[in-house]
Order: sequence, then C-alpha cells, then structure tokens
Amino acid sequence: MIGKVLKITLIIVGVLLLLLVAIPVIFKDRIVERVKHEINEQVDARVEFGRFGLSLIRNFPNASFWVNDLRVIGEGEFSSDTLADIGRTLVTVDLFGMISGSDYEIKSIRLDRPRLLFKLLADGSANWDIVAVEEDAEIDVADQTSDFRLSLRRVDIRGGHVAYLDDKFVTYIYANDINAVLRGDLTASITNLTTRDATIGSFSLRYDEWPVLSRVEARLTAEMEADLDRFVFTFRDNLIHLNALPLVFEGMVGWPADDLEMDFRFAATRSDFASFLSLVPAVYATDFEGLTTSGSMMLEGHVKGAFTDVVYPGFGLSLQIDNGMFQYPGLPASVSHVNVSANITNPGVDLDLTVVDVPVFRMQLAGTPIDARFHLKTPISDPEFDTWVAGQLDLSQVKQFYPLDEGFVLRGVVGGDAEMRGKLSDVEQGNYEAFHAAGNMIASDIHIGTPYMEYAVEVSSAVLRFDPQEVSLEAFSMKLGDSDIAATGSILNIPGYLFSDQLLRGWFTTRSSYFDLNALMEEAPERSEAAPAGLEEETAEESQLGVIRIPSNIDFTLESTFDRVLFGSLQITDVQGVIHVADEQVNMENLRMGMLGGTLGLNGVYDSRDQRPYVNLGLNVSGFGIQDAFQTFNTVQILAPIGEFARGTFSVDLQLSSLLDGGLQPVLSSLRGKGKLSSSAVLLQNTPSMVSLANQLHMDQLKEWSLKDLLLSFSFSDGKVEVPPIDLQFGDIGASITGVTYFDKRISYVMNLEIPREMFGGRANQVFDDLVSRASGLGVQLAPGDKVPLDVRLGGTFLRPEVSFSMASVRSSLEDQLRGEADRLLQEAENRLRDEAQQARDRVEDAVQEQVDDTRERIDAEAEARISRILEEANRQAATVRTQAGNAAEKVREEAAEQAARLEREAQGRGPIAQATARQAAQQLVREAERRAVQIESEGERNAQRIIDEAQIQADRLRSGQ
Repeated sequence: MIGKVLKITLIIVGVLLLLLVAIPVIFKDRIVERVKHEINEQVDARVEFGRFGLSLIRNFPNASFWVNDLRVIGEGEFSSDTLADIGRTLVTVDLFGMISGSDYEIKSIRLDRPRLLFKLLADGSANWDIVAVEEDAEIDVADQTSDFRLSLRRVDIRGGHVAYLDDKFVTYIYANDINAVLRGDLTASITNLTTRDATIGSFSLRYDEWPVLSRVEARLTAEMEADLDRFVFTFRDNLIHLNALPLVFEGMVGWPADDLEMDFRFAATRSDFASFLSLVPAVYATDFEGLTTSGSMMLEGHVKGAFTDVVYPGFGLSLQIDNGMFQYPGLPASVSHVNVSANITNPGVDLDLTVVDVPVFRMQLAGTPIDARFHLKTPISDPEFDTWVAGQLDLSQVKQFYPLDEGFVLRGVVGGDAEMRGKLSDVEQGNYEAFHAAGNMIASDIHIGTPYMEYAVEVSSAVLRFDPQEVSLEAFSMKLGDSDIAATGSILNIPGYLFSDQLLRGWFTTRSSYFDLNALMEEAPERSEAAPAGLEEETAEESQLGVIRIPSNIDFTLESTFDRVLFGSLQITDVQGVIHVADEQVNMENLRMGMLGGTLGLNGVYDSRDQRPYVNLGLNVSGFGIQDAFQTFNTVQILAPIGEFARGTFSVDLQLSSLLDGGLQPVLSSLRGKGKLSSSAVLLQNTPSMVSLANQLHMDQLKEWSLKDLLLSFSFSDGKVEVPPIDLQFGDIGASITGVTYFDKRISYVMNLEIPREMFGGRANQVFDDLVSRASGLGVQLAPGDKVPLDVRLGGTFLRPEVSFSMASVRSSLEDQLRGEADRLLQEAENRLRDEAQQARDRVEDAVQEQVDDTRERIDAEAEARISRILEEANRQAATVRTQAGNAAEKVREEAAEQAARLEREAQGRGPIAQATARQAAQQLVREAERRAVQIESEGERNAQRIIDEAQIQADRLRSGQ
C-alpha cells in the first residue's frame, strides 16, 4: 500500500515537473505572437528584441517572461532616435490567465540597463507620442476592451540612464546610473506609491545655456498618493539628497483637466554652509569630507500654477548664505566671509515677468575680497540688467586655499572691475548714451603651468577696457613655451551677443617672432569614464573629430604677422596676411609665407556651413623643393606620385576645391582643380616606368632623365589627373607626352620619343635591328636616320607599370603607302564618274534641244500638247540622270569596299602593326569613297533639276509665243 502511494506521488511530482518544463516551450510562441500583435496595434514605432524566454519555476504560481535587447525606434522625424534600449526586461504574469489565453495579468516589471531618450522639439512634436490612433475613427471608451490587466505592485530599475531633451522649453535633463524600486497597486483608482533609497549616480539639469545642476549624485525616498482616474500625484514627507544637500518637498503635480497643474514647495532641511558647497562640482570632487566649514545657509522655493504652451506657472527660489567659510585640511588659508543673497521670482503666466536679484555676492579668497551684484528683469522681451563686479586675485595664493594637483604652478595678478546698467534694446539701436558700461581688466606677470601641457602659459601683460560700444584689447603679450604672441584689437556688441545671440564683430592685429603650433595640438588626458552612448550630457550634434565649425554670429578680421612658425616638422617664415572669419567661413586674403626653401601665397575660403567642410583655394608656390613638398603634403603624393623620384625645385599656380573629411583631409571623390607647373631643372631618377623601358631597350641612359625649362599644365577631377600633350627635351631625346594618373596610382600615358641613333649600341642595337627586321617583313623599308622614332605606351600602376613600345616610322610608312594607293583609286573613280556624268548630260541636252525644235514647228496647233510632252520628257530624263548618278555612286562605294578588303587581306600575316595600319587606311578609303559618292549623287540631282528647269523655261516661251 505504501509502495503504491509512493509510486503515485512520484508520478504526480514527475508530471508536475514535466509540465513546469514543457509549458514554457508549448506556450512560448503563443505569448510572443500575442506580444507582437499588441505592440503593433498600440504603437507607431519600430520595436525590436533579441532572445526571449518563459519560466514557470522562478515565481511559481506566476510566470516570468523575459526579453533581451528590447529597442523602440521612432519613425518619421525621429527615425534616427532610439526611444528605449533595454538590456533585459523581466515581466511577471499570472500563470492561470496565461494558460487560459483570456486574461493576462501583469504583476511586476524589472528593467535591467534601460536607456531612455525623450525628445520634445520646438514645434511640440514628441518622440514618445507613439500610441497609434486611427484617423477618422470615433473612439468609444466604453466599447474598448482588452484582456490585458495591470496589477502592477513593483517596478524595478537597475542601472538605468535617462535623457530628456526639451527644445520647446529649452530644458535638458540627464540622469545616469539610476537604481530604484517603485511599489504600489496600480489597479486601484487611488493608491500609494513609494520608493526607498532610489539613487542616481549623476544628475544634470541645464536651462538653455545655464547649468543649474551638474553631475550631482542624488538619493530619493518618496511617497505619493496617486489618483489614477484624475492623474494627479500628491507628494508628502519626501526627501531627496543632492550630493550632501538634503531637500524636502511636498505638493502636487497632475493633469486634473487638460493642463498640467503644479503646486509644490521645497526647502533645505540643513542650514549649514557645507551642504550647499556640495553642489559646487570643483569643491565636492576634492576632499569634501575633510573640509572645515562654518556659516549658515537657507534655501527654499516653490512652483505653483498651470503649465501650457502659452502659460507658465509662478515660481520662486531664495538662497541666503551668511558668513560662510571653508578650508581644506593642511592648507594655510581659507575661502571666507561668503555672503550671498539671491532671489528669483515670477508671479506666473509670462516668463517675461521673471526677476533675478542678487544684491549681495561677496567672498574673500585668502583674504582678498571679491564683490559683485546682479539684477535682471524682462529677460524675454528686452533684458534690463544692472551688474557690477570688482576684485583682484594673486594667483600664487590659490594653492593656499585650494588643493592643486601636483605639477600645477600659478603666479601673477589678475584684477579689475566692470559695471553695466541699462536695456539691451539701447545697445541694439545704438543708443549708447542710455546704456552705462565701464570697466577694465588688467593682468600682469601671469604664469600657468599644468601637468597636461608641455609648456607653461605666460602673460606678461594684458589690458582690457570696455565702454557701451566696444571692448578694447589695448595690450596683450603672451608666451607659450618658446612661442610668443602680441595682440591689440576691439570687439563690438558683446551684450547683444551674450543676451540675444546677435552678431559679434571684432578686429585684431597680432604679431609673433616665433610660434610653435605643435604646443596647441597636445592631446588632453582622456576621461576615465564615458557617458552612455546617446545620453551624453551635451546636446551633441553628430560631428567628426577634427572638423572645425565656425560660429555663424561672429565677424572677425585678423591681420597677422609671424616671423617664424613651427607646424609639425615644417618650418614656416615671414607669415603675413588677413584672415576674415564670418558667416561660418574663413576667408584668407593675400596670405603669404615662406617654407620648403620657397614661398607660398594663399587666397581662398574654408566653408563649414554644411555637414562636411569645403575649401576653395588658390595657391601660388614659388621655389619649393620637390622632395620636401612630396614628403610634407599628402595632396602632392596623390596628384604627383612621380615626385618621389624627382629632384629639383618647382613653382606652381594651383586652383583646387574639395570637401574635407573628419581629419580635415580632402575627400578624393570631390577633389578637383587645375594648375600650371614650371621648373628650370628637374632630375628624374629610376621612375618605375622608365626603368622598365630602359631594361627592355637595354639603354640604361633612360633611367635618369634631366629636364630643362619645364612648363606643364594639368587638371584633376573625378579621381584622376590629366596631362594634355606636352613637348619635352630629355637631353638629346625629344618627347611628346600625354595621359592620365589616377588617384589610386593607376596610369595611362602615351609617349612619342625621338632617340638619337648613336644611343643604340651594344645590346640596344639588337633591339633596333629587330624592329627594322619586323618592319621589312611588313613591306616597309626603313632607312635609319639620325633620330629613331619610338611609340611608348604606359599602363598598369605607377609602381607596377606595364610598358610596351614600337617604332613610329613603321606605322607611318605603312600609312603613307596605303594612303597613296587609296588616293590613286579614288582619283580614277572620280575621273570616270565625271566623264560618265558629262556624257549623260550631253545626251539629255541634245534630246531636249531636238524636242524644242520639233515643238516650234508645231507651235500653232499643238502648243499645249507639246508643252505637256516636253515637261513629261524632262521629268523622265531627270529621272534617268538621277538613276545614272545613283548607279555611279554605288559603283564608287563597291569599288572602294573591294579595295579596302584587298588592303586588309594583303596585310594579313604581316603582324599586328601592319594589320592595324591597313585597317585604318581601308576605313579612310571607304570614308573618302562615301564622300565622292555623295558628291556624284548631289551633282546628278542638280543636273536633273536643271533639265526640268530648262524644260519649264522652254514651255513658258512657247506659251508667250517666243
């Protein structure tokens, strides 16, 4: 009995285990299809996911459904955005509802490594608005049914990243490394939702260009009452830590009607100055726990009212700091007497009613006072501000109150004062009398050294003064290592640039005796941690490394003189010229410099308005060393690979244009231009093509060519450089060269050489005798003269050329013989046809005259009948002339075709050159015969028409009684 019970028990357990394993497999496809169906019905987006699975054991009697790599990608204008990218999604579903297929009840959701991107464009379009809505369909909520029920009691987020980019309200939020658990019953109309110790590793908030919070660590404990019917959330007894600053907040946020309503308050629960200091990134990141602090702080704020496209809620923020102080351990001085009074208020509805008032901002840095005040109102329509700042800082004292990293050296004094008061509109309209602005900044004996720079920055003096119209740089003298630069200049419309993004204009004059550009190109140390892809804390446009974007709202003119400049290993001297920076372009005007033993003149434009920058440059190069230019400029290596084997100097006038890639290198498919190159002497040694030709001819003299007074035109586009026919003299060798070099190093050239006969000696004589012998075999007798003509064809690539040659006189002699034979045959045919045509015309004229005489005898009785017959006979005779002319023309064509065929037959077996030459002569014979035949047909037509015309004249005379 016990054995039976045990056996039955084991069977039942085995069946249950089998079911727990089999059910996920049995229902897996059904669940996936259902999920896909629901998604396609509910969203206007592309949804992708990777591996997925179903488990009945993990949370039995609930089923666990998991999906890896779930991605939701937008459509239309958001097609390049990924709204959600979730590494792993785990959903707990009621098992019995799943089996029945009639009621799926979701109980919890866990999201591992979710990356969420929310974007609101300036026109109000949102990438999260993906719920599918049927057009022209009336929606009856009462009739809508779904077998999905949400009994969600837990949402678990692990390692999340969220970015909210709001172009409409110019608000940008980045939250990285989010870990939180939200609990509550979302099936109830009114429920409590709680989270405990939710954390955000890095939280940033930026409004327009103003960083409100930057990379702050956040910890949240919150409880809210959620009215899900009215979609209103009420917060109470909630606490958030921003770094070391604890804030309590309470109130409500919701959509009880159409508009977003807000009414909440927040305040700091601690009044010590240290908690506020934690929001300053530079202070919090450096030994914050060891700070000695004192002073009090009060921070509070509120938001109340509706938030719509045209209406804004009222808000307020108040910050008071009294006698704050902090001092780092081990440092002798402190930052003390910190007193701040700041208030931001807005009654609501209109952002232009915002008032920012900072009447007090004061501190002492190692005993040196810094004072400022700031007041702003009507920031939207016409910013009206009143600001003042004054102070002085001895940089050598910074290390006394702030711990500098090892290797940092600071010296020098910076000080000044500035005051601005008035409306921005007065500056825009040029009403400078109504706008008060005055101030200066003076720096002297500045020395800044860091471990990240090879050279120290030294500013011996800098004087900056400003008034309502302009800021004047009266003096500036700086050294960067061995480099020096001095500058003076002016900048106009700084307030308009800062507050209204207006055009900033300026002009500067700079001078340097030596400047090392390499010192400005040192790579900064890489950051140890990168932000998640797509969620960087910058509104990053996709741009390529190295591309320089020119702002659209600056207009600067720089007139510069540099005695010596070092760029890489390139030594540049006597740099002079004008650079105009405006409209996202850099225009270079008469820029001249010395380099590579010569001079370079440059005019042109660098244009960054499109995604890819564009250059259009005119260059005048004089006296550059060929080898130096080839080794220095990659464009020379592309356009003229022969430069690797050339020695000498050259000059060139060059016009080129091209798109640039991310490294500011030419995009070869867009590179195009033309130029003229000249050189008094160029030595070519061991170019691969001439080495190959020299080896085939057994003439080592051809491996080294010396060119005198070279003048060469060229053009390049569509991936190739074209050289038009040019006559050159290589010592005693005359040459005519034309062809193409492709950017991928392929070549296609034709060279016609005239080589002195005496150069054919030794083994080269055997080559020459072989050429003469082959010509004799073709029936061409060559009488060697002082010059031996040679046709050379170059193909393949520049470094692996394919070289072939033949004697040009062989082809020329064959062409002369065949051309003479063709001319003789054509002349005979022409003479014969001319005689036949004249005989035909004489016969017709005699017949017509005979008919005319007969007509005159019978003119009285049969005038009209005779006239009719005359015209009929004339037409018949004209048709005869046309037929005879056509037959004669066809005969010319047939004879020419026979002669052409004979020429080609006779050339058979004489070699490819003779055959090609015969083919060309035959084609010429046929073309000439065709021309003669057309002439004969035309002449026959003219004769026929003349017969008809004469008959008509005779008929007219008969009618008139003549």
